[in-house]
Amino acid sequence: WTSSGEGSNVSTDCICVAGYTGPDGAECTACDAGTFKETTGAGACSLCPVGTFRNSTGPGTCSACPAWTSSGEGSEFFTDCICVVGYTGPDGAECTACDAGTFKETTGAGACSLCPVGTFRNSTGPGTCSACPAWTSSGEGSNVSTDCICVAG
Repeated sequence: WTSSGEGSNVSTDCICVAGYTGPDGAECTACDAGTFKETTGAGACSLCPVGTFRNSTGPGTCSACPAWTSSGEGSEFFTDCICVVGYTGPDGAECTACDAGTFKETTGAGACSLCPVGTFRNSTGPGTCSACPAWTSSGEGSNVSTDCICVAG
């Protein structure tokens, strides 16, 4: 997996092609899964950036994770793409925003939780539940401030 310019007459003119790494004039090895190399020559393979993955070796580029997911640097599999905070769904698939009245403070495939009693949340996606005003309360999973009603007394 090397190439050299026309008329080359020394072994060090043989350089690794994109997707392969090794010293000039020597054997080249394929970039591992989770890495890539877009240039020719002796340069090292680079880790796929955050939010991407690559499950093959040799030439090629890293693929973007599905919507509302992310992965760590050097990820090899689409299942390394997990839901970001405020979104839910299976690993490796597009995630959906938590509904109003719910929240999710962790990454991954976990479910969104209902806002606790005495709080509400009127938006979707990332965020936290807001406390009801003083002397009011709401039911679990409240999604508008008008769900906060005066407490007895």
